Amino acid sequence: MSWGELPAKHRRIMKARKEFKAIFGIDLTCFYRSVVTGFDVVEFDDWLQANVEKYPEGESMRDFILRKYGKKAVKLVEELI
Repeated sequence: MSWGELPAKHRRIMKARKEFKAIFGIDLTCFYRSVVTGFDVVEFDDWLQANVEKYPEGESMRDFILRKYGKKAVKLVEELI
């Protein structure tokens, strides 16, 4: 990623932050450190299992998010990753 791309990506993250909060009830900045390092999917996975519910054996994080929050939430997380 070039420095010229950072402002556009920063704007996309600011938009995603509002949506993330509305869906998951927690600020995106808890898992998104910077536009350079990106979204910490492992930390988000840990938070979901500790604060929402443990996934049933064999269920992926994606499937859990789909079941619990819907398609819009899955799309948001996939875009952040």
